Amino acid sequence: MLPVDPSAAAFLANYLSCEVNLLQEHYKEASQYCYNAFKIKPNPLLLEDLINLAYKTKNKNLLKELISFLSQGEIKKREPYLSEAKALLCLLEGKNSCFVESAERAFIYGSRNRVLIGEALKNGAFLKDWKFTTLTALAVYSLNPKGEKNEIIENLIKASFALKPKEAKKLLDSLKFENEYIDLLAAQVFLYLNRLNEAFQYAQRALKLNPNFKEAKKLLIELYLLEGKKKKALSLAEGDGNLKLFLYKELFGDFPFLADRKLFYEAVKEFPENRELTETLLTFSLTQRWKEGILKSGKLYLKNGGKNPALLAGYFLTELKVYRDIEERNKFKKLLKEYPQNADLKLVEAFRYFTRCQLPKTKELLNKIHPRELTKLYTYLYTALKIYLACKEGKQWKKKITTLPPKVYIKSLYEAYDISPRFADSFAQIYLQNSTNATLYGLTFITFSELGDLKAQERVLKEAAERFPNEPTFLNSLGYTYLLLYGKEKIQEAKNLIEKALQIDPNDGATMDSLGWAYYLEGNLKEAKRWIEKALQKVPEDPVVNYHMGEVLLKLNLPCRAKFYLEESLKGVEKSFREPEEGLEKRVYKALYRACEECQNSKR
Repeated sequence: MLPVDPSAAAFLANYLSCEVNLLQEHYKEASQYCYNAFKIKPNPLLLEDLINLAYKTKNKNLLKELISFLSQGEIKKREPYLSEAKALLCLLEGKNSCFVESAERAFIYGSRNRVLIGEALKNGAFLKDWKFTTLTALAVYSLNPKGEKNEIIENLIKASFALKPKEAKKLLDSLKFENEYIDLLAAQVFLYLNRLNEAFQYAQRALKLNPNFKEAKKLLIELYLLEGKKKKALSLAEGDGNLKLFLYKELFGDFPFLADRKLFYEAVKEFPENRELTETLLTFSLTQRWKEGILKSGKLYLKNGGKNPALLAGYFLTELKVYRDIEERNKFKKLLKEYPQNADLKLVEAFRYFTRCQLPKTKELLNKIHPRELTKLYTYLYTALKIYLACKEGKQWKKKITTLPPKVYIKSLYEAYDISPRFADSFAQIYLQNSTNATLYGLTFITFSELGDLKAQERVLKEAAERFPNEPTFLNSLGYTYLLLYGKEKIQEAKNLIEKALQIDPNDGATMDSLGWAYYLEGNLKEAKRWIEKALQKVPEDPVVNYHMGEVLLKLNLPCRAKFYLEESLKGVEKSFREPEEGLEKRVYKALYRACEECQNSKR
C-alpha cells in the first residue's frame, strides 16, 4: 500500500465537494469548499471558479481576501485573476469606472472569464468607450480557440480597428497574451486600410504562432502579390494543393499583371477539373486576347460544366477564328436554346455563318443584336463585322471607320484582322490617313506586331516615320523591321534609320540592340557584341536582346557563355503570352540546343 499525503487527500475532498456543489448550483457551499481547497493548495485552476463564486454569492470579503492574497505575489501568474477579482468587487460596490479599468486590464492579460465578459457586455460603457468595447470584443473572440466564425463579434472588432487604426495597433501590442486568430483579424483590417506593413506584421505573427495556419498563409500570399513578390507567394504555397489553388485564383483573377504563361499551364495541369479556376483562367485569357489560353481554359471550363454564356461566347468565337468551326456544336446549340435572348451567343451564331461565307444570314442575325446588350469585349467584333459588311455593300464604310473613337479603333482592328488581314490593313489605312496623332500610329504598329504581320507593320511604320521624322521609336522600329523582313538586302537603309534614332535618343536599349543586330547581320561581330552589351545594361531581361547576345556569342565560338543568354531569353519568352517576335521561341530553342551541344563538346 502506498503512503497517503493527508494534505493531498484534504485538497481532493474539498475540490470534489466544490465541483459537486457547483453542478448542483449550491454556490455558497461551493465557495466554501473551493476556498478550503485553495488554502490547502493555492492553484490557479481554482481561482476563476472561486472569484466567480464570490461574485455570485456577493461575498465581498472573499473577493477582498483573494485580492490581498494575489497582491502578495504568492502565485507567480497573478494576472488576469487579480484584475478579474478587482473588477467584480468594484461591480459589487457600484464603482463602474473602477470596474471598466480593472476589466480592461484583465482582458489585456488574456482573461476568458465568462462571468466577467458577461458583465462587461451588459455594462453601459460597452459600445460607448472604444478601448473597453474593443477589449471586451477581443475577450469574447478569444473564448473560441479554433477561431470559428462569429460574424457579429468579428465585424465589431474590424470596425473598432478600422475606426482608430493607430490606437488599435498600440492596443494589440499591449496585449500580454498571444492569439493567432486575433492577429489574423488585425492583419485583415490593416490590409483593408492599405496599411501593408502592419498587415504583414500581424499575418506573420499569426503564422509564427501557428505554422499550419492556412488562413494566415492565404493572407500572406495576397500581401506578397500586392507587393509584386510573386516568388515569395509561390514559395509559401509550395507543397500545399489548397494554397496553390488559392494562389492561382488570386494571381489570374486579381493580379493578372504578375501572371505568366508558364504558371498558366501549371495551373491547368494541376487543377484541370476545378471549374472555378478554369473560369478564372478563361476570363483572364479573354481579357488578354490570348487565343491559346482561351482555347485551353475554355475547353476545360465547358467540360467542367461551366455555363456562363458571356465566357463561353468568347471561347466559341475563338474556336471560329482559329478553326473556322465549333468543336462541340451540340453544347453550343443547347446553350443557345437555354439562353435564346443572349446577345453574346447571337453574335457567335452570326460569326459562325460569316465563317461559312453566308453574309446575308450574318447581316440578318447582326441586325437582331443591340450592341448595348453585348458584353463590352465583344462589341469590337460586332463593330468590325458591321463595317466589313458595309464595305462589301459599298455603304459609306469608310466614314464608319473614321468616326470611331481611338480606343474602339484599336480594339476593333484586332477583330478586323480575324475577319480578314487585308481588311484590317485597309481599316488601319483609312483611320490613319488624316491623323496627326503619333500615339495612334504607335498603337497600330504594336497591334500588327502582336499579330505577327511584318508587312503591315512595315507599311504603318513607313508612314509614321514620314509624318514624324524626329520620333526615334518609329525610326528604330522601321529599321529593325527591315532587318527582320529583308536581312542583308536593306541593311544600310536599316542602319541609317537606327543610327538617326540613336542620335535623337542615345540611351534607348532597344535601339542599341537593333544596331548591334545590324552589325551581326553584316558580320561585324565585335561591334555587334559591343552594342548588344550596351543594350543589356538598359534592358537586362529583354528576351530578344538576350537571344541576340546568344547568337553573337555562338558566332564567336563562346557556346557556354551563349547558353546563359539563351536560357535567359527562353525564361522571358515562356513568361510572355505573346512572342515578342514571330517565331522567336523556335529560334531560341534551336540556338540553345546548338549552344548546349557545343559547350559540352568544348569541355571534353
